Amino acid sequence: MFTQIKNITEKLEDGQVVAGIYLDVAKAFDTVDHNILLYRLQQSGISEGLLKWFRSYLVDRTQMVKICNHFSDEIRLSGGVPQGGMLGPLLFLVYINSIFSVDIKGSVFSFADDTAIVCSAPDVVKLRQVVLENLNKIHNWFKQNKLKLNYQKTKILHYKFKNSDQNLENVKIDFGSGESYNLEIENTTKYLGVILDSKLTWENHVLYT
Repeated sequence: MFTQIKNITEKLEDGQVVAGIYLDVAKAFDTVDHNILLYRLQQSGISEGLLKWFRSYLVDRTQMVKICNHFSDEIRLSGGVPQGGMLGPLLFLVYINSIFSVDIKGSVFSFADDTAIVCSAPDVVKLRQVVLENLNKIHNWFKQNKLKLNYQKTKILHYKFKNSDQNLENVKIDFGSGESYNLEIENTTKYLGVILDSKLTWENHVLYT
């Protein structure tokens, strides 16, 4: 978090206009593809014996729902990592780590399923272009990795000093095939338990605390 704030303030002090894109992953831990995850584990140097253990831990899991004394039919899970233990977040980190290889114009900050992108440009017109370009690249990466962004909960903050009169316009992004989203520029967002505001005053977080 502090690295991200330092990154933002340095860009502002350098005369850049800055935006933070705060991504929300829809059902993040439930949509992890087992084959991709096992491949990433193998690529990270996990031994064959341990890889077999992870395979048995992930594959052929089942679940059912209990309401009072009534049980649903048992269904077999085709993806996802078990939640409630220490391995779930760790496995998700292994899965999502390759997001840092995406050619983003800016800096990526990630903690489990909370990912932020900080980007900058000389003016708001160019900044809007950078935001759109980054969102397209991130959208494609998520699609390739069988994850889905929740654009209703994805936030964009335009960071600026109090005396700035530049305003980033709302972003409309069209991915084709009828898939388009309108992202409004927000004044505040909650990230890793901290309420960030576009002018970095911390007033909203102090009031919340």
